[in-house]
Amino acid sequence: MYKALTLFIKTSALGLTAYALVFTREVPTALAQAPIETDCSTDLDQPDTTYLLNANVPGNCVIAADNIILDGQNLYTIGGDVAATTTATVNFTVRNVEVGGHVTMYAADEAGDLIVEGTTVGGATGIISYYGAGNVTVIDSTVGAVGILNTGPGGTVGDILIEGSTIRGDSDYNVGLGVIMQNTYGDEAEITITDSVIDGSVNGNDGSITVSGTEVNSFIYSYNTVSVTDSTVEGYVYGSYGITIANSTIDANGGPFSGNNTLFSYGPCEITDSVITNPAQVYCGTVTLTDTAPSLMVTPLTLELEAGESFNPFAGASAEDILDGDLSEEIIVVGEVGEGPGTYELVYSVTDSGTTLFNSYDNATSTSGPSTDSVTRTITRPDEGGTESTRVGNRSSSSSKGTSEEILTPGATTNVDDVVTQLKTVLSEPINTNDPEVLKKLLGLLLQLMAAVAQLASLKQ
Repeated sequence: MYKALTLFIKTSALGLTAYALVFTREVPTALAQAPIETDCSTDLDQPDTTYLLNANVPGNCVIAADNIILDGQNLYTIGGDVAATTTATVNFTVRNVEVGGHVTMYAADEAGDLIVEGTTVGGATGIISYYGAGNVTVIDSTVGAVGILNTGPGGTVGDILIEGSTIRGDSDYNVGLGVIMQNTYGDEAEITITDSVIDGSVNGNDGSITVSGTEVNSFIYSYNTVSVTDSTVEGYVYGSYGITIANSTIDANGGPFSGNNTLFSYGPCEITDSVITNPAQVYCGTVTLTDTAPSLMVTPLTLELEAGESFNPFAGASAEDILDGDLSEEIIVVGEVGEGPGTYELVYSVTDSGTTLFNSYDNATSTSGPSTDSVTRTITRPDEGGTESTRVGNRSSSSSKGTSEEILTPGATTNVDDVVTQLKTVLSEPINTNDPEVLKKLLGLLLQLMAAVAQLASLKQ
């Protein structure tokens, strides 16, 4: 809500009077009236007003008008509730204050929006309880102990937005309750939670749920869709129309209701770079798995050696995978930097473990990966001087010298015959393409064979 602020300048010329419009702009109605100090001994009944607490309040603060801001200035506390008891549509904000009781809005039909910012609600039994049709926004706040966001038992409801906040669901009489959009069947409002801690469940009923950068210490439940990104959930995820999980951990064994399916949806489940515990209890209409390749960093990619300079091929090389973590020790390097002048190329590669998931809906196993990232490094040795050649394999078994037929492999030094023998052993048995370790071993042997053949070919030139 805004009021217009307009400035006119009166001028006189040639006996005529004129009014020139200089500027006009809209200003928020809450700023249209100077702030009023209050101790909440009377109702806050001036619309479009910011009320500044000037004392600790042992009882309640009553919101009795629209567009009210109640600011504790981070100095004062309210022992009781902050409540809008009027049945008219009101919007109000509570900020920078500790509220010992509830923050509550009641409305007969349609209520306004409620904002809680920089505030602690309910050290013992605090609930943000909202009945009506507006939106609830909680920013940089703590709500305990029940921590219920309860909207719209009788009508259309608005959205719930939580940012940078902690919602505690540790009440003795309502264990596990965190964020609830209650009695909204048929209404598609949204719950959006970002960078927060929910010490309890998130229940949207028919509303969709989006969670990012958040720790949820119980289940997530919606008859609509659920999206979880960069988060951990200590419970199951239920999204009737579809579930999207990215860069997250879903651990139904770690929270209440662990006997349920870890993921349950009649629609598609799209899972990217995530850990799903107890995967035998996944029930989805379809499953799409995505395993992002690890990130391989080699710097610099172009390197000029000084005359006589020795070379460590693993200097400046590191690898990281979203699921496997640090894979630097798994980097394989194929090639040789000779002892004479010239330009040489080394091929660096690293492979992750991949991911698999069994879907009990169709008794099928989905697999993604293992995935490999590789880069090529160019090393130039000058004409003057020289040093012994460098032959490489993986970091844990690298050496600065060896015979021309030798290449270094993960955990051992071997030659062409050894590699061929190992390949024959692996290929003599059926290969389980769903086993990341088997695929990783086969890839490593093939890389070793390529390097050995290349070295032998260079010797014959």
